[in-house]
Amino acid sequence: MARRKFRYKTRTRTIVRRARGGGGGFKPVIDGLIAGAGAKIIRSFVNVPFADDIAVLGVGYFRRNDTLKTIGGMGLAGDLLSGFGMGGDSGGYIV
Repeated sequence: MARRKFRYKTRTRTIVRRARGGGGGFKPVIDGLIAGAGAKIIRSFVNVPFADDIAVLGVGYFRRNDTLKTIGGMGLAGDLLSGFGMGGDSGGYIV
């Protein structure tokens, strides 16, 4: 009787990693620190009323943080509407 030849197939272990996860459980805190620092720096160097809101919106966009996108959009809308004479406040965040 002829012997059978066995071919063993090697199996590789697939590792699935989430892309651009960075930060772990502290990601919202880190994003908030980056947004606050960016808004403060831009507010001190650029004399545009809505530059700090654009900074918060930009950090939210690039760090994929929906909360910062919402806060930046609200502040930007408040500043733009107050520039057109709508609303009695000076713009900024809704409190």
